[in-house]
Amino acid sequence: MELLLFNAFNGLIQGVFYALMALGLALILSLNSVINMAHGGFLVIGAYLAYTLTPYLGFWGALIAGPVLAGVIGLAVERVLIRPVYKRVDPIYSLLLTFGLALIIEDLTRRIWGPQGLPLEVPDIINSPVSDVYFFITGYRLFVIGITAAAAIGLFLLLRYTLLGIRIRAGTRDLETTAALGVNIYRLRAFNFAFGCILAGLAGVLDLVGKTYDDGQPTGLPGTQTATVTVERLDHPDGSRSWVVAVPGTQSWGFSQDVATDMGTNLELVGGIVDPMTAGV
Repeated sequence: MELLLFNAFNGLIQGVFYALMALGLALILSLNSVINMAHGGFLVIGAYLAYTLTPYLGFWGALIAGPVLAGVIGLAVERVLIRPVYKRVDPIYSLLLTFGLALIIEDLTRRIWGPQGLPLEVPDIINSPVSDVYFFITGYRLFVIGITAAAAIGLFLLLRYTLLGIRIRAGTRDLETTAALGVNIYRLRAFNFAFGCILAGLAGVLDLVGKTYDDGQPTGLPGTQTATVTVERLDHPDGSRSWVVAVPGTQSWGFSQDVATDMGTNLELVGGIVDPMTAGV
């Protein structure tokens, strides 16, 4: 029984990190229509910045500052790199751009912080087991679950009940009509991209505890640690559609469907691993 609970709880902890990544990536993919292959890079940026700021701000200050700074960097990236790509209808351009950005982030983090592991320590008050029997249930792990639940609920309330959330949902459904109603869609997209990067940075900070990041990747997770269960439909200028399950930083599962003009005939469904160089096809 204890072994079953141990494995189930470890799976739950892994799932909350994936959930935080998926929340941010889903926001970016839905409104910005960008396959952000560099999303895992913002996870690493948030973690490394939190590690750097911990001696000055403490753990709690770094927990806030790391994701916020990742969002600020994401805001600058959106303004300089991503925004010019909005005019490109084919998603392959944003995919290639962010894929190159992911490589740049990896090299920069390796040059600045080095290839050695950099673990992040947390206060002992939340790092001790809550029970002698269930030693694997620590206060920090419960804290991570609580933070993830709060982020998910807060995002739902933001999108459901605030003016900003209504504009984001409206832009996701019909961006041109939203712009015609007087909404600054460039500012809306910029905020949306930054907020997605904040969620990625938060996942990076929380995941860094008790683990080390080597060469821009966390060693405590498998190579597909940046995988997220985000499914999005992309419309191509030739009338075809693609469903993408994004795995930024590693690989993507993609399903493409050629949509015929006679409403449903001659449909073809193909699934498989999408190479980063051809995932937009």
